[in-house]
Amino acid sequence: MNIQDVVRESLQAQVYQPPAMRDSADRAVRGAQRIRRRRSYLTAGSAAVAVVAIVIGLAALLDGQHRSTPTPGVSAGPTSSTVSVPPSPPATTPTLPRVGVPLLERSTIVLPDGRTISLGGVGGDVLSAYQTMDGFLVNVSNPDGATTSLWLVKPDGTTRRLVERSDEPVAVAGDGRHFAWRFNDRLQIASMNGDATVTAGPSTPAPAQGLPLAIADTAVLLGYSQTGGGLDTFDVWLSAKGAYSASWDKTTHVVAVYGPSPDRKSFLGLVDAGDGSKAACLALLDPANHLRATAKACGVTGRVDDRGPVSPDGRYLALQAESADGAPQVAVVDLERVFQKPEAATVWDAQWPGVWADATTMVTTANNGRLCRFRVGQTTCEQVAAPGVASAPAYQLIPRLAG
Repeated sequence: MNIQDVVRESLQAQVYQPPAMRDSADRAVRGAQRIRRRRSYLTAGSAAVAVVAIVIGLAALLDGQHRSTPTPGVSAGPTSSTVSVPPSPPATTPTLPRVGVPLLERSTIVLPDGRTISLGGVGGDVLSAYQTMDGFLVNVSNPDGATTSLWLVKPDGTTRRLVERSDEPVAVAGDGRHFAWRFNDRLQIASMNGDATVTAGPSTPAPAQGLPLAIADTAVLLGYSQTGGGLDTFDVWLSAKGAYSASWDKTTHVVAVYGPSPDRKSFLGLVDAGDGSKAACLALLDPANHLRATAKACGVTGRVDDRGPVSPDGRYLALQAESADGAPQVAVVDLERVFQKPEAATVWDAQWPGVWADATTMVTTANNGRLCRFRVGQTTCEQVAAPGVASAPAYQLIPRLAG
C-alpha cells in the first residue's frame, strides 16, 4: 500500500475535517468521483430548470409580475475569480449563529459573513486551503492529474500561482510564507514576501520515500507510511545545513507529529511512552537532534493521531482523545503548563479536533453529529450553521495560520 492509498483511507471517514498534514488522496479516484457528482448535478439541474420555467410561466399568466433580477457578483479583477454578496435570508426563517470560520466548498471559499470567493481562476480541482495574513493558500490538482500546485488567493479574488508543480500538496509553514515540496526526486524550500514574490531556497536530492509534511524554522519534516496504517516513519531535512542526509532509523520513538510548535523552532508530536505499552506521550521534538523529545507529558491523549491544531495565540493544543467507554473526545491542553502538569484544560465530546475560530473557540463536529462551537473552559456545544453551502461532506473548514 502506497502513501496515497493510506491518505485516501484516512479521508473516507472525515466530515467537517480541516486538511491534515497527510491530505493528498489519489487524484484518479477523486476525478472519477467528481465526474459522477457532476453528472448528478446536471440531471438535478435539468429538472430544476423545468420546474422554474413552469412556475414563471404560470406567474406571468396569472398576474403579469416580473421576475426579480439576482444580485450580480462583484468582479474580482483580471482573473476569473469573483467575490459575491449573499442574499439576505427571509426575516421569518429561524437561523443559528454562523459557523464563524471560512469554508471550502469544492471551487468556492465561503467567508464567515456569507460572501463567497470563486476559485475558478486556479486552473484545477482544489484539494485544501489555509487562511493566512495574505489571503488564502490553496493546493490544487493540476490538469495533468499527476502533480499539484500552490496558489495565493487574495481577499478580492485575484490569484497568483506560487508553486507550479509538486508531487503532492505543498507543505506550508505556520507563517504562511514558507513552503516545502517534492518534485522530480528533489526536495525544495522557498519563501514569499508581502508582494507575493517567491524566492527559491535550498534544494536537495530527495530520499526514495518521504514527503514534506511541515516546516519549523528551516527544518523540513519528512514522513511516509512503512506499515500501511498511517504516517509512521519520520525524518528531518535541515535545509540550512545543506544536503539531506537520511536518518529514519534514529526517529523510531516518534509515533505521530502534529506540526510546528508555537515558537516554530520545534515540532509537537507523540512519542512512545517507553514503558512497553502502546501509550504515547505528547512531546516537544528537536529537529536538530533526530526529533529527540526535549519535554514530555504523558496521559493527556488516548489515541495516536496527527490532528493537533494549535490556537492562533499559540497557547492551546487540541488533541484526539477518547472517553472511558471508547467514545471520541477532544482534549485541549495548555501548552504553557502541560509539560509541568500533564492534564487537559478542557475535554469536549467531539469527534475530532476541528478549526480554531479564535484563541479560545474551536469549531468541530460534536458526537451528536451537529456542527458546534466549543470554548476552552466549557464543555457545552453551541450549534452553528453554514448557510449557503451544501451538506457536510461537500466542504471543509479552513484553518487559519497564525502568521
